Amino acid sequence: PRQNLLNAASRVGEASHQVLTTIGEENDSNRELQDMLLALAKAVANTTAALVLKARNVAATCEDSQTQNRVISAATQCASATSQLVACAKVVAPTLQSPACQAQLMNAVREVTKAVENLVDVCNDTCTYDNLLKELSAAAAEVSRTLNDLLNHIRTATRERAKEVTQDGAVETIVTATDRLFASTGDAPEMVRQARIVGQATAHLIQSIKDEAERQPDPDLNRRLLAAAKALADATSRMVEAARQCASSPHDMRMQEQLKSAAEELRVATTAATTPTLRRKIVTEEIILDKSQFTRAAQAIHDGCENLISPKSSKQQILEAATMIAKHTSALCNACRSASSRTDDPVAKRHYVQSAKDVANSTANLVKEIKALDRDYSNANRARCADATKPLLDAVDNLCEFAGCTEYTRTIIHTAERVSGPEQAIIDGACAIVETSKSLQASPGDEPAWQRLAAHSKTVSDSIKTLVSSIREKTPGQTECDSAIEKLTARIRELDSATLSAVSQSLVPRKENSQEGFIEEMEKTIRELKEQLEPVRNASKFDAESVGPCVMYVAKCYGPLVTNAIGAASHMVNSKQQTILLDQTKTVTESALQLVYVAKEA
Repeated sequence: PRQNLLNAASRVGEASHQVLTTIGEENDSNRELQDMLLALAKAVANTTAALVLKARNVAATCEDSQTQNRVISAATQCASATSQLVACAKVVAPTLQSPACQAQLMNAVREVTKAVENLVDVCNDTCTYDNLLKELSAAAAEVSRTLNDLLNHIRTATRERAKEVTQDGAVETIVTATDRLFASTGDAPEMVRQARIVGQATAHLIQSIKDEAERQPDPDLNRRLLAAAKALADATSRMVEAARQCASSPHDMRMQEQLKSAAEELRVATTAATTPTLRRKIVTEEIILDKSQFTRAAQAIHDGCENLISPKSSKQQILEAATMIAKHTSALCNACRSASSRTDDPVAKRHYVQSAKDVANSTANLVKEIKALDRDYSNANRARCADATKPLLDAVDNLCEFAGCTEYTRTIIHTAERVSGPEQAIIDGACAIVETSKSLQASPGDEPAWQRLAAHSKTVSDSIKTLVSSIREKTPGQTECDSAIEKLTARIRELDSATLSAVSQSLVPRKENSQEGFIEEMEKTIRELKEQLEPVRNASKFDAESVGPCVMYVAKCYGPLVTNAIGAASHMVNSKQQTILLDQTKTVTESALQLVYVAKEA
């Protein structure tokens, strides 16, 4: 599910890139920086792929399956982390100037680095062939080099973005002050001071936008300007409230995080309120296309795709469905080109041309898979064919939505719930068991029939297991539990790192607070955690919908608990005392991790 989410997010990132290009909000410099970012991410993917191949060579020399599985698992984790890095790069490329986007990308880079280091360690432990290990080390060094290139480019892109002067006066002040606010994390008074500067600047900006709205003769533009001013005022109000709470609890890291989040939202609202597209007139709708033609073609393409992926379709029916899809996608592309030539709106013109390209490319990929299916009518090829229909249907539906075909709906998906997947396999298998049993009643000595019965029984059993697993994955709170497990595991790693520093007497004292202050914050967090344990237990037993919020709150509390525990230990003189405090905190965190695991399985 996480990989599917990243893949979907990468498509959103690519689409936002196209939107920025289309509306003219992206200059050539930004486009070059984004293209370079994606190229460097792909370079990381290529070097990681080479490393994984070297790891497979190592796995082939392992004497037992357990050791081999360790190497393969580490290599798989390496490939997965790299895939997520590439997807993350596609998502954040259009908005790389955002601190949150930069943090996401940096985290993805760190995950790849950890995965590569783990893979090298595992291979060194399991392999005795010096030449293979030497090749593996060289491949790992190449991954490190490309990762460093990517990190350097992120820093360069940030500096280049900072050089661009896109606004003056109040906007410049907002950007500068929020940057300083972000950089002052840990220093609550300075964060509050910068928030006050931001608030004063936004007050001037809001008044300026309102004055501009009053002077506008265009009622639509007046409405949009006032809406932008209100959104900016609301964001300012939230930031001021967050600053007030931060000032009243200067040592509470949660309050500082809330203030950072509110300031980031305000920056987004500022950008939205000052973008030139806000002041552009809305192009009046023209009758440039036959919506009924779009609707008929889209419905025919959906029908064809449904027949194509149906397990009951014969080879001939699949070829007929492919012919129908090709015919109507061609008609849709021609209609797009016609609409593009009739409109004077450059945005709509480019959108129709791009939509035609998306439909044509998706159709070409689908036809390629259909040809492979025609050569080898296997389940694997059928599955690839079904996967290839999804981008085509998305492109068609997006086009119809843009064209304003409101009467068109995805009837294939929404008007009827169709049985598919393991449910269908259970039904088909059960029917086959009944038919085979009838046959055996007539001929009890039919050996092939007994073999078929055993095969059908196994199919039903496997399908039931798959269905149960699927139901479990879709249980409320599963995603939140996975996220909480990930966060708590990260906290445990933090404590392990701090413990190593304490043992080597290199734990640097934290200056954000005194030892007593850190311990006081720990006690406050522990009280909050105690109050949350009963809700987690009750939610696990009686209210599945509440499991997610409860475990996320528990995981959130462990952030400040671990931070303050490390801070308190850093002020202790005795190394043994430091280790005891960190070990006890780790025990508590591991207990919380077990609690989340139990809540997930409940």
